Amino acid sequence: MAAFSQQLPTDFVYDRSIIPPRYHQLLQSSGLSGFETVLLKNLDELQEFKQMIAVEPQTRPYVKELHLDGWGSLSGNDQRPWIDSIPHHLAGQLSNLKSIHFELWDESYLNTQCILGFGNAFPTVDTLRFSHCTFAHFRDFEEVLLSFPALSHLSVYNLNGFPEDDPNTTLTYLTSPNPRRRDVRLKYLHIAWGDNAELLFAWLRLTACSLRSLRLDRVSTEDDARAVTALLQTLGPELRHLTIGCVFNVDTAMRTHFDDFINISGSTGLVSLRLLVDSLDTYDLPWVSSILAQLASRRIAEVALEVPLFSEEDLENTTWSEIVAKLRELNLRKLEVVHCGQLGSEDAEAAIQAQFSLFFCPDVLHIVDNRIAFLD
Repeated sequence: MAAFSQQLPTDFVYDRSIIPPRYHQLLQSSGLSGFETVLLKNLDELQEFKQMIAVEPQTRPYVKELHLDGWGSLSGNDQRPWIDSIPHHLAGQLSNLKSIHFELWDESYLNTQCILGFGNAFPTVDTLRFSHCTFAHFRDFEEVLLSFPALSHLSVYNLNGFPEDDPNTTLTYLTSPNPRRRDVRLKYLHIAWGDNAELLFAWLRLTACSLRSLRLDRVSTEDDARAVTALLQTLGPELRHLTIGCVFNVDTAMRTHFDDFINISGSTGLVSLRLLVDSLDTYDLPWVSSILAQLASRRIAEVALEVPLFSEEDLENTTWSEIVAKLRELNLRKLEVVHCGQLGSEDAEAAIQAQFSLFFCPDVLHIVDNRIAFLD
């Protein structure tokens, strides 16, 4: 669980005979800093948590996020309903709650009757995260979003479609006026992976959102790309921070005709750009220099490249020379190169230095080691 800077009073004492055992170590060792995020996986854990904050109300202000894991319910291991009872059990008790993470829930649980109560119960929540979730209808998803009055951050990973909708029904729904959409004030959107980005973008264009930060981890089809461009055109100079990754396994024409599909030149307010480079194969890389060439913003100050290095030779090709040339045309305050592959730290840093250090001084070039763990 994430660390949190506040600490309990030094004279804080809790009753071990009442607090559930699984919380003892956290209470003792971290001064409750471990309670910034609370993970709940079933009814028993919900009841334990409710008991703990009732007995020790000092713990309540430390809870910033609820992470609701539905694997037990989805797999059939625990059929007892509990997610719909959370607003009843915890309403008014978590005054500093800012985020709710729904993970592994399907349409039998994620319906308006089940979770619309969350918005009323937790009006301070400004961040929603959905991982591996399914809603029966798009309108159910929208109603959930509209129920949180302070919502400004939305993160979606593998939103598995709306199985009871057909395209015509969804289009009719979207074109039907809904004045409540003008109350949406999203500032940050992260779509990690899924099949509904185009639909979500179309919905966003109907709201009053003025995104400042947009993260798109995996743009892989022509339809995705055109939807991204349409959204960027809508946002215009309001967008400040863009993170984007492209994978061209499906629509391979995008490798050589990237500019025909994605255009960020209208995002003249950008101050930072982060590119998620999934493949270092030379035929996959041209999109990086293409998107750098489109930067029309004179305000751009920071560029980050996330690269999966597996060999010291991965950066030794003419395509990377073109990328460096485009970067040199920008007046950057910071260039961050993030190594997220299997290559050892020292070898990765040497490879990055060899490609970039001749053109960017140490005050500008920052190398970050973020290697993924590999099994032996």
